[in-house]
Amino acid sequence: MNKAKLSTRLFILAAVCFMSLGGVLPVGAAGNLAREGILDQAVTQDASDEILSETSELEGEITLAMIMEAYGTEFIIVVLILLSIISVNVITYLRTKNELKVQTERVLVFSQTSNECFYEYNIKTGELVLSEKSKEVLGSSNLDDLISLAKDGIDNKIACRIASTIELCKADGEKGIFKSFNTPVYDNKGNPYSVIGKLVDVTLEAKEKEKQRLNDEAELDGLTGLYNADKMEELVNKCIAKATPKTCAALIKIDCDKFKSFNDTYGYLQGDIALKNVGKAVSSVFTETVVKGRVGGDEFCVYLPEVPAIGFALAKCKEFLTYLEEANTNHKITASLGIALLDGHKTYDELIEDAESAIIQAKNRGGNQIRFSKQN
Repeated sequence: MNKAKLSTRLFILAAVCFMSLGGVLPVGAAGNLAREGILDQAVTQDASDEILSETSELEGEITLAMIMEAYGTEFIIVVLILLSIISVNVITYLRTKNELKVQTERVLVFSQTSNECFYEYNIKTGELVLSEKSKEVLGSSNLDDLISLAKDGIDNKIACRIASTIELCKADGEKGIFKSFNTPVYDNKGNPYSVIGKLVDVTLEAKEKEKQRLNDEAELDGLTGLYNADKMEELVNKCIAKATPKTCAALIKIDCDKFKSFNDTYGYLQGDIALKNVGKAVSSVFTETVVKGRVGGDEFCVYLPEVPAIGFALAKCKEFLTYLEEANTNHKITASLGIALLDGHKTYDELIEDAESAIIQAKNRGGNQIRFSKQN
């Protein structure tokens, strides 16, 4: 039996078996049968016996040896292609699996060596799984708090990343400050099924911030944010100690004009607002390289450790008065300024005394003006 005839008979056998099982032949297959004259025979009752007879004859004639003889090369090629595809898939799978294993190990090592603790909350089962680092740091006394954090990570099915600060009890019994990050994970239907959480231990940073806050409270004026009187004196004395005979420095004392009368007229709330504006004018006009502070109720002080010339200090004072006039638009407030230059080995108290004598001159002339001390 030649190859062409065998192909035709195999096709006929497959078509007849398919139709006997109630199948519908594709259009291309039906056309082939029509060309062979089989389709017309298959659809008539009279030809059924002939088809079945020919089918039985085909079944008896076709053997595996005949198929291998006719299609041996093609069969081997197909098998080799399939084996190649399977081999490539297996190699790719193993390689991917190995890469994932390496990545997982890296993440585990990183989590163990960092101050980060990971956890996962299964929404359906309510199970909370902690990483080894989390178990080591937190123990098992904070599960309810972590579950609450995880639940907060879900907001009306909208994926979000929530960062919050929480205080948790560590495994050693000490209180710890942690920053929490929660990320919901959703399935292909948009329903949340898990929350991945990360805790970053910021206890040391929180303690440093608290320490800095307390230091600021001890050093800064609460109303204006400038240095208070004690810190101002300390810093100015340090600057004076570093000065040389050639250093040109100046201390400027600022005293608000008739501030008691301002408070009596507009009230203490408006008075505080006015003092804030004075402090803002001081901060805005004088750069960060100078020492600035509020040394009394309505008294401010600025120390310029280095000035290129005496006229520079005078120009900055004029700029300050202009800024202050523009800042207080509701209720006008003015100030008198006294300038004392560093001459010899003066102390902070001596400079303040010289500057105050200059302020008295300015107030005696109506205020809202600038005067140098007589010693300068």
